[in-house]
Amino acid sequence: MIGIDIGTLHDHPTGLCSANPGIYVLADGGLAAGVVRNSECRLGAWGGYTRSSGILSVTVGVVAGYRFKPLLPMLIPSVKIDRFRLSYLPRSPGAQSGGLHLSVEFNGPAHRGGFSFWEP
Repeated sequence: MIGIDIGTLHDHPTGLCSANPGIYVLADGGLAAGVVRNSECRLGAWGGYTRSSGILSVTVGVVAGYRFKPLLPMLIPSVKIDRFRLSYLPRSPGAQSGGLHLSVEFNGPAHRGGFSFWEP
């Protein structure tokens, strides 16, 4: 599956980039990796493993590209409805903010969770 990162609604947005374009891949076995313009307006990269059950997923891994720490652990829960994924980004120790991140996924199943934004 291919995912396109769109943006983040930060809980403390002062001085942060909310437009976070990027791209990621999610393999059938759960391995996941991507590159993104992070909230510090810098190029970031991440890798990890995603476990899904229905519309819910959790990704664990590492993320690189932040000024305050070159490599950070990540634990990101998310929900997927149709092609849209909404991820909760918890505030890392030393980070300014956490938030909600929106992405769109292609070439994979569209989990509906009881409703759809459009018919297939």
